[in-house]
Amino acid sequence: SSGCNPNSLVQQIFLASERPQETKIAETASSWLDDYFSWIDPNGENSCCRMLYTHDQNGTMPVFPPTFCNATVNDSLCLPCLNASQKGLRPTPAQFDKYLPFYLNDNPETKCTKGGHAAYGDAVKLGNLTTDKYYVQASYFMSYHTILRTSSDYTAALKHSRVISKNISKTIGKDVFAYSVFYVFYEQYLTIVKDTWENLAYCAAAIFVVTFLLLGFNLSIALIVTFTVAVIIVNLLGLMYVWDISLNAVSLVNLVMAVGISVEFCSHIARAFTVNRQPTRVERAKEALAKMGSSVLSGITLTKFSGILVLYFAKSQIFEVFYFRLY
Repeated sequence: SSGCNPNSLVQQIFLASERPQETKIAETASSWLDDYFSWIDPNGENSCCRMLYTHDQNGTMPVFPPTFCNATVNDSLCLPCLNASQKGLRPTPAQFDKYLPFYLNDNPETKCTKGGHAAYGDAVKLGNLTTDKYYVQASYFMSYHTILRTSSDYTAALKHSRVISKNISKTIGKDVFAYSVFYVFYEQYLTIVKDTWENLAYCAAAIFVVTFLLLGFNLSIALIVTFTVAVIIVNLLGLMYVWDISLNAVSLVNLVMAVGISVEFCSHIARAFTVNRQPTRVERAKEALAKMGSSVLSGITLTKFSGILVLYFAKSQIFEVFYFRLY
């Protein structure tokens, strides 16, 4: 805005709106400050900000308590808030605080369209003028995103809004944060890849340690079980890509659960192999698959398959896609 620091909040959002394809900001922010300065600017009889005065033998004095004159009030004793010599200039800090509540309560009229009640009535939180260090406690400046169609667009919009607000906070020395109604739903996508790798890595480490301890400190069996589970998860990730299942909080929970189910399949057969007393590894593997493999197939696979099959008939997409397909 005119007369503002080139790194001001409004200016930085304006610069971001010049690159809409990258920042997803469609236009500059609406500024209650600019409109307030225009509203309070003295313009004779056409001034938006006018206060009621009284005339007596001592001269013309403002009434007490201060009474605001709306633009529609036709009274010769309604005079501009600022002196004519201040036209085009900023109000003093005392004048700024004094007339701001009247601006926020003034409805726009045909004669004065700058009244701030309609556009900014809820945009500024005022404190106590006598006790608070700053009269304006908080405020917001509203802008618009470009048309967002895909999850990638929404995530990019959230990411760039965070970058812009961080830069503004650093520049002006005040806490600034961006908010839109869809941000809460796409917050997860900012860290979902990192969270996925961390959770799967923790699961793999836990599998290795527990398998190593419970299967008689057998290092090779612990490594084989951990590797087999990892391969199963890699196959699931590939299947998610083929079936166009996005990586989000729900699918991440399913991947972590798949790790546990995979361990259930592998650990029973691995233990049957380790406690087997056959002379060769091939014979031990055959007996483990013959005795334990059938139990795993009938006791684990079939029961889980029958339990998951009913999700095929679910009406909700979240059950059909993220549970039935993944399981």
